[in-house]
Amino acid sequence: MPVSLELVVLLIGLAIWCSLYALILHWIRPWYNRHNLTALTVVLGNLWIIAAMFIAAATGIVPMGAAVLLFLLNAAAGMPIIIWQFWDYSIRKNKSIIRNGNCTKDGTED
Repeated sequence: MPVSLELVVLLIGLAIWCSLYALILHWIRPWYNRHNLTALTVVLGNLWIIAAMFIAAATGIVPMGAAVLLFLLNAAAGMPIIIWQFWDYSIRKNKSIIRNGNCTKDGTED
C-alpha cells in the first residue's frame, strides 16, 4: 500500500487524538477505576481506530468494505470480553472483594 499524504495526516491526527485520550484517562483514572469503567475506556479506544478507518475509507485511502469489516471484527471480538468483564465485576462485587471502589490486582480481598 503506497503511503499517501492523506494517510500520513490521518496517522498523525490519530496519534495526537489518542495521546490526548491517554492524558485524559490518566487524569480521571481514580474516578474510572472506582466505577469499574475499564471496559468503556477500551471500547472508546477501539472506536477511535474504527473512526479513523472510516475516515480513511471516506477519503479513498482504503475501500469502505475494509472499514465495515474492521467494525464488525471489533464488535465480534469485543462483545464477549465486555460481557465477561461485567460478569466478573458482578461476581467480585457479590463476594465483597471490592471495597471502597478498589480491588487488589489479583482479585483477592485487601
